[in-house]
Amino acid sequence: MGQGAGVKSLDLNQLEAIITGKTKNWKDVGGADANIFSLGREKTEAILTVLRSTYSFFDNAQFSKLVKKDHQVVSFLTKDPKGKAAIAFGAKPNFDGESQINQIEVKDFSVGVSVGLVYDLKNSENSLVKTAEKYAQSEDWAKIITTAGYLPPQ
Repeated sequence: MGQGAGVKSLDLNQLEAIITGKTKNWKDVGGADANIFSLGREKTEAILTVLRSTYSFFDNAQFSKLVKKDHQVVSFLTKDPKGKAAIAFGAKPNFDGESQINQIEVKDFSVGVSVGLVYDLKNSENSLVKTAEKYAQSEDWAKIITTAGYLPPQ
């Protein structure tokens, strides 16, 4: 979220009201007197797909603007004047280290995105594919995923 919102945390009901367009000003959730600009992704985007399956209110999201890539979310939040009072979502590592972006806590909210190995089935016996499959089941891989801010593999 942009720094102009003035909010450090939300509860799930407040997030729902913002995402569905019922809450339109940050002051209504304890923040600055600024209109909320909701930045979203296209319906088939991986994180939004998971959000929609976990929290049905994302099916009724009222985004002010849609972008296609995570770097566009970061760019909007850091460079566009509307980004100062915007709310957006994306993979956490894309926002880490961005001093102009405030990450907010949402109480009782948790979601993870599956990270997988994708290959053409005709290559399933390829030694590189077999090695990658084995590594994806290792403790080293689990540590990398967890350190990067993703949920641990199951």
